[in-house]
Amino acid sequence: LMAESIEAIGRLEEIAGEDRGKRGMGPLLQSGELEEMVRSVREAQSVAILTGYPCCLHDPPTETDGPLGAIAMARAISALGIRTVILTDECNEAPVSAALKASLRAYPPSSPSRQACVVKAFPGGDVDAKKIVATYELDYVIAIERPGPAEDGGYYTMKGRDMSQSVGIAKLEQLLDLRGKSGTRWLKSAGIGDGGNELGMGKRRALVSEHVQLGAKIGCVTETDHLVAAGVSNWGGWAVCFALYALIKKFVPSDHNETMAFLAADTDLKQVLPTCEGELAVLEAMVAAGARDGITGKAEATVDDLPWSDHAGIVTAMRGCVGM
Repeated sequence: LMAESIEAIGRLEEIAGEDRGKRGMGPLLQSGELEEMVRSVREAQSVAILTGYPCCLHDPPTETDGPLGAIAMARAISALGIRTVILTDECNEAPVSAALKASLRAYPPSSPSRQACVVKAFPGGDVDAKKIVATYELDYVIAIERPGPAEDGGYYTMKGRDMSQSVGIAKLEQLLDLRGKSGTRWLKSAGIGDGGNELGMGKRRALVSEHVQLGAKIGCVTETDHLVAAGVSNWGGWAVCFALYALIKKFVPSDHNETMAFLAADTDLKQVLPTCEGELAVLEAMVAAGARDGITGKAEATVDDLPWSDHAGIVTAMRGCVGM
C-alpha cells in the first residue's frame, strides 16, 4: 500500500479519535488499528453491523450515536460488493430503519443491487447465533456503539445504569462467542466505541478501568479482533468509510479485469461516502422516528451533546483527507 494511503488513514484515525467529550478515550487509541480493521473488512464476504444503544429513558430508547456510522459503513461496504445486514433490537428498530430509508434517499445507489442492506431486529435476550450466521452467510461482525455485557452481566450507561433492567437488549454479542473445534472464533470482528461500555472494548479492558469514569463497573468484557476508539462512535464509522476509500483509491490493478472492477468500486464507493447534507438528513430522520441525544435526552439533531456543526466539521475534515 502506498505511503500516501497509510498517511491518510492515520489522519482519519486522529480526526475520529478527538476526545471532545473528555471521556478518557485518549489512552485507548491505538495507532494503526483503523488500517488493520479496513484491510480485514476488505477481505470479508458478508458483514453484519450491530448498532442501537437504548440508553434514553423514552420510547424508543435509542440514542443518536451509532446508527449514522453503522449505515454509512453499510453503504461503503456494500459499494465494494460485500453483502451487509444491520442487526439491532426491537426497541431500537424504528429509528434505525428510518435512518436506513433516509440514507437510500440521500445517497441513491448506482445500481439496484446496492440496495440490498436491510435492518433485522431481535427481541431482548438470547439470539440464535448459528442461525443468524447461516441466514446471512456471515464471516464478519462490526459492532458500533453497541451495548456489551460488563463483568457482572449488566449493560451499563456511562452513568452506571443497567439498561437491560428497563428495555429488552438482544444479546447479539453471542455471534462473537461462536467457536470452532480448535477454539478459534467463527467470525472476524471489529468494534467501534467512545465510552468503554461498548461491544469490543474488552480488548482494552484494563485501560477502560483505569481511565474511564466508572470504567471497572461499566466496561464491556467482550473483545473484538479490531477496536477503533473514537471521540464519538459515528466518527469512527465515518472514518472506516473514508479509510476503505483511501485503501482502494491507491490500489494498482494488475490486469484489465482488475482495472474494470476497481474503477466500478471506486465510483460506487465515492458516491456513498458521507457528506454533511446526507448525514444530517439521516440524523433528522432518526430523530423524527424518536431517537434522542444520548447525553441530553433531547429529541434534536445533536449527538453526544455536540451540535451538528461539530459533526459536519468532522465529515469535512475526513473528506479532505482523501482529497474530496
